[in-house]
Amino acid sequence: MDEAGARELIRDNCEAWRAASFLRALEPAALRALVMAGEPVGFGRAEKLMMEGERGTDVFLLMSSFVKVTAGIGGTGEALLAMRAGGDVVGEIAARDGGPRTATVTACGQEPVRAVRLSGPGLEQYLADRPEVRLQLERTVLGKFRTATLRRIDNSSTRARIRLARALVAMAEDFGTPLRGSTVIQVDLTQVEWGAMISCSEKTVERAMAELARHGLVERHRRRPIVRDLEALRALAYDGAPSS
Repeated sequence: MDEAGARELIRDNCEAWRAASFLRALEPAALRALVMAGEPVGFGRAEKLMMEGERGTDVFLLMSSFVKVTAGIGGTGEALLAMRAGGDVVGEIAARDGGPRTATVTACGQEPVRAVRLSGPGLEQYLADRPEVRLQLERTVLGKFRTATLRRIDNSSTRARIRLARALVAMAEDFGTPLRGSTVIQVDLTQVEWGAMISCSEKTVERAMAELARHGLVERHRRRPIVRDLEALRALAYDGAPSS
């Protein structure tokens, strides 16, 4: 990609990137050089960026919208491992270690996913003279592992209502938009997918969501939950009871 195209792509999308995202952390010159090292691609809703188990080293810099990261569970279904949005990077683990893909990544936002695709060797060439970006990428990978570990501990030792509350808080903090004192989670997930995220059945999620709604903490709006009181929901998630 030429410099003019990279500047335009960044300018058109960077305002929506999460503050904690990989791309947001890069200095402007390093960011432009990284985008220029790849090619722009797009994915419509439900299209796969990569498949679990496949061999591939392409890395995708997400410019816009959302993707979901899933993995199979012993042939009986799949777990929702994470959501990623504009500003995030996916595919970097297989690119760095050469192993098979550990998860499937699927476009899931209402808007098409705009991304930049880099080959594994292209990424390594870019990182060779940029130790500060290599360090930031390593921090990003470690952050993903830390989040996955904490969720695994939660899912094996915490009640469903608390697990759901913690998942809602995390999603509201990462993907929420303020709306008249509430927070709309800008990600479309079914009850089944919420259940896959917190290792619960669809019915259990329905009961837990209804209980949170009775406390006035959340409201269902189609597939997008609205968090009515984020502080009270956080108190429930980490202290065990809604704040007064």
